[in-house]
Amino acid sequence: MSYGGMLSVEVGPGVFGEFSYSRSDTKGTYRPYLGIESYEYDMAIQYFQLGGIKTVGHGPVKPFGLFSGGVTWFQMKDDYVDDEVVFSIALGGGLKVDLSDRIGLRLQGRLLMPMYIHGGGFFLGIGPGGPSSGISFNSTLLTPQGDFTGALVFKLGH
Repeated sequence: MSYGGMLSVEVGPGVFGEFSYSRSDTKGTYRPYLGIESYEYDMAIQYFQLGGIKTVGHGPVKPFGLFSGGVTWFQMKDDYVDDEVVFSIALGGGLKVDLSDRIGLRLQGRLLMPMYIHGGGFFLGIGPGGPSSGISFNSTLLTPQGDFTGALVFKLGH
């Protein structure tokens, strides 16, 4: 089970900037390659994300898509295991349901992807076919997670 909150600000018609926080308490397992036995430890996984939402359509029920980036904090509750903070992104979508001018519901699903970033690059070139360019990015996905969220929405401005 996870819990958290979101703060959204409309920056354009149907476009929202958003900060979100979510947390889930769980257990981790250390499995060494060779040697000592495996052991379990208590931990919390916390996502701090900044991103955007785009709604489509008009009326009381609006589908939306979202993308965000930020950090994931693997907070260890046992002293013998170190915390880890890594870059993460999230992709998702769902429905916003307006119950009134000030209250609504939000139903969404997200794919949360914490990752180690190994490097990146950019190149420019000119050859017989003309100029060319490109960007590369290298990372390792750690523990992809999914979540489904139901939220009560309070609209403060208008």
